[in-house]
Amino acid sequence: DSETSDLKQAANCFLQSSNVGSKIQRLVILRWGK
Repeated sequence: DSETSDLKQAANCFLQSSNVGSKIQRLVILRWGK
């Protein structure tokens, strides 16, 4: 689903550009594996 991947890409860009992002990203990785 290209729409989902676009959302994931946008979310990744947002998370990487924010300090809180790295913490949220770790929680997401711990919860969903990637």
